Parts: sequence; structure tokens; C-alpha cells
Amino acid sequence: MVILQDPARPNGVLQAIVDCADETVSAFRMAVAFATLSGCELLFPALVARIGAEGWEAIPKRIVTGLDFGNTEPAALAYLRELPNSTIRIAHLGVGGRPVLAPPGTIFHPKLYLFSKGDGRDLVLGSANLSRPAMTVNTEIIERLVDVANAREVDDLWSRIESASTELTEATLQAYVTLRHQHRDHPAAVPDEQLLPASLLPSNLLTEFREAVEAGDVDPAIFPALWVEAGSMSSSASHAQLEIPRLGHRFFVPAGFTAYDEHHHQIGSLTFLIGPQVFENRPMTWHGHNQMERLNLPTSAMGGPEYSNTAILFRREEAGFEVVVVPWESTEAAAWRGESTAQGHTYRLGHYTPRLCGLL
Repeated sequence: MVILQDPARPNGVLQAIVDCADETVSAFRMAVAFATLSGCELLFPALVARIGAEGWEAIPKRIVTGLDFGNTEPAALAYLRELPNSTIRIAHLGVGGRPVLAPPGTIFHPKLYLFSKGDGRDLVLGSANLSRPAMTVNTEIIERLVDVANAREVDDLWSRIESASTELTEATLQAYVTLRHQHRDHPAAVPDEQLLPASLLPSNLLTEFREAVEAGDVDPAIFPALWVEAGSMSSSASHAQLEIPRLGHRFFVPAGFTAYDEHHHQIGSLTFLIGPQVFENRPMTWHGHNQMERLNLPTSAMGGPEYSNTAILFRREEAGFEVVVVPWESTEAAAWRGESTAQGHTYRLGHYTPRLCGLL
């Protein structure tokens, strides 16, 4: 299966890797060009949850990464060394095991996540390094292969990768810390962990969503995803009624609703997909008293997440709308804001609120 991840289709890489993990895993191997601490803290707890703590501790783990350009974080190496039953190896060290940040020849560039299941092999390979953005919002293309028939060929490939690496020692790690510190003022490359913040206009200078739609500048129906800044979610006791911009319903259903009066109207009902859960017949309504449209999201009592102070992304799927909820200050939310801003599709939610929304 080939998977495209981008800000409008987040978490594809993480999910593909985690989907390979279950209680039948007998070994885990990984080769990445670089690793960051936030990537480790995102991926490995998710694997533990799928495999089980006892099983995770028992399986051997062999990890190869690079130090090229200083992109691998020392804290990530320290984290990896603490994994139970693990061996951490570094590719392309210099003479005498000396770290080299700018290799004179080739660089170490594979991205492979390999799960052994007895005689079977599941693997994910493609463009994604072990960083949080690469797992969640970067534009990445990967392939997930399940129950690969030729396990020997896969193992031979791994042996070739590992043979060009050296086991990480404390002396190598400390030498890398020193060398990396000396060169950070003039880095040869910028790791994809360092997402630049989106350059947003002050909200009072942004176009209101309704105005853009009414002017014909944008048609919400043609976009695959819509994100909304949730704010405090204080409009209901359940904190699950999300105010969306006037005419925001046109992202979800065909245009046609026009009863924008002082009364309450149901515009339609939607199906929301949150992880493995399916929530059907969720009302989308017009509330005349505050002149806003609202979505009735799944409440916490129904098994829904907490929404206060988050960014909520809705993405079209055949079965309904996938809902992704992340903290407003998170890397994922910053990526959504940056992408929609770059495309010119970030808007003010309404006339009397500083909250934002955007199309992707």
C-alpha cells in the first residue's frame, strides 16, 4: 500500500508503522537518516501500546541512524539507548569511530521500519525519518508491505545496512555532542523537526470566511480538508459544540441552506470518524441568536476527545469526515496554519471573534 501524507492528510506515516505492530512481533529493526527526541517520544509509546509492555521488552531491537549534518539529536540517541533489549548503531563514522557531520562522500539516507513476525516480515519504507513532523504532517510518501514473502531477501538487505555501521558508545555520543555544539552556528542542513512558524496576519486583517465564499473567491466544496480553531468550546455544557463560520456548512454538504434568520435550524447530519470509532447522525445547525453555524461533535461521554483549545481538522472520506484533534500550539496545528496560509486560504471565523479557520 502506497500512502501519501501531507498537512491535509496527517498521521499517515505514524499510523502505517503502528499498524505493523501487534503481539506477534518477534523483532524490530529501524534504519533512518536521523532521529529526534520528539519523534522517539511519539513512535515508541505507540508501539508499546500495540505490542504490550512485556512483549516490547522481550523483542530485540536493532536501530541504525546517521549523524550527517548534525540532524540527529543527542537526546534521541540517549532515548534509543534506554530502550529495552536494544542495540543502537551509527552509520558512516570516521576513522577510529570519530563522528563526522559533513561526510566527504555519500550520506546515510534510508528510512526503513521493519517488523519480524516469525518467518514473516512487515515493513514501512519511503521518505520519513524519525521525527514528529515526518510522522504526522510533513509531505511524505511511504509504502507499507505486509507479510513479505521473501524474508531472507529482506534480512540480507538489513545486513548490508547494518554492516556499514558501528555500535554507539558513550565516548562516541559525547564526541558527537561536542562536535555538534561547535557546528550549530553554521549548520549544513536544517532538520525537518524545525518547522518554521506560519506567518499569519493579525486576525482583524484576515478576510472573514463568509465574505470570501459570498464573493466567489473560494468554494469550500472543492477542498479535501477544513481546520477550525476550537477556542474554549464554552457554548454548551458538554463542550462539544463547535462554532464554524457562516457558510462553513458548504464544506460538508451541497449548498442550499439559506434560512439565516433569528431561529434555530438543522442544516444536516454528518458522520464523523475519530480513530476506529464511527459517530453517525451528528447534527449541523444554524443558531440565529449568535449568527453562527455549529457542529455537534461526539462528547466525552460518547467516547469523543476533549476539544477545548485545540485545532480540529475535518477531512473527507467515503464513510464520512475524519476528525483529527490536536493542541492549538502543536506542530501539527502549525503545519495546517502554514499550509493554508501559503495557499491564501486562512480566514477569520466570524466578525466578532479572533478565532481562525482554513482550507487545505
